[in-house]
Amino acid sequence: MPHSSFPMPKNSTHKGMEFFIRKFNKKCQNIAQFPNIGRSYAKFDPRLRGIPLDGYIIFYRVFEDSVVIVRLVSGYHDLESIFADVDDE
Repeated sequence: MPHSSFPMPKNSTHKGMEFFIRKFNKKCQNIAQFPNIGRSYAKFDPRLRGIPLDGYIIFYRVFEDSVVIVRLVSGYHDLESIFADVDDE
């Protein structure tokens, strides 16, 4: 199940957060247009891909007729532990 909240940088200003969200939305538009643009994370899930954004990784799954944003994760996190429960989703 996708997470409903995204981790925002600590001590972010309102304008900084708005800028981050605009960049996030632009990346999502690019993903929708070019689903295979991101790096494959097939070791966690065959359909899982990711694309960087300001020290974070936008993870998404590519399906035949859609793309689903799964998670936004800090690039400094242990991805192995985050996706250990991937079969439960």
